[in-house]
Amino acid sequence: GPCPAAWAVVGEAPAREEVRQGRGFVGPSGRLLWPMMWLYTGLSRKDCYVTNLCKHPLDNELAGDDKLDPDEFEACKYALLNELSEVRPERVLALGVLAARALLGDDFTTMEVCTGSVFEGPGYDVVPTWHPAAALRPGGEDKLQYTADGIRAWRFESELPRQFETPMPAPEHFLAVDTEGTPEDPICVSWSSGLVSGVWWAGEPNPPKLDGLLGFHNALWDWAVLKAL
Repeated sequence: GPCPAAWAVVGEAPAREEVRQGRGFVGPSGRLLWPMMWLYTGLSRKDCYVTNLCKHPLDNELAGDDKLDPDEFEACKYALLNELSEVRPERVLALGVLAARALLGDDFTTMEVCTGSVFEGPGYDVVPTWHPAAALRPGGEDKLQYTADGIRAWRFESELPRQFETPMPAPEHFLAVDTEGTPEDPICVSWSSGLVSGVWWAGEPNPPKLDGLLGFHNALWDWAVLKAL
């Protein structure tokens, strides 16, 4: 990205598609991140410097702090801080526990406590929040809202241009959707719109036609279950 840049985005490590293209946040996480970035801030990828704490893939089956041993973490942290000293950002969005800990040190405790808060970092403000990849894993269905809130906080607390405000849909065109089960073993979907609601069970013929804007209870997980149904 641009260097220097007012806005920097720091992830944890590249995944398969990032390695293939040699760019950060171009895979599934990027497909979540950049539309939210545009919606809530009016910034696009070309406005941001994008990097990762670690420059090679990590084992995502491990918990955040276990992905790097202490020596590896310190080496990656040192390189990242030097990199950002060249970029000279005003604010840094730290996506994921490792990125947040590298930039905030002992000021970072847990993501549950720190997400969306603005911290004074080494020459720039740092806003830690959940990595978009958290929403793609079982148990992370609610994390995307926290990522969105962190993006809002990162873009200063000033009023955004009107074109980036999210309009509230008319109630009659908005469907609240929830599912039960897993993509491998879907059970049912329930929905409501105003006074109209219903439940459709797996195996029933004639699935409902859901017209309007869908609001999912656990968005990405419910969508996978709905597709399976």
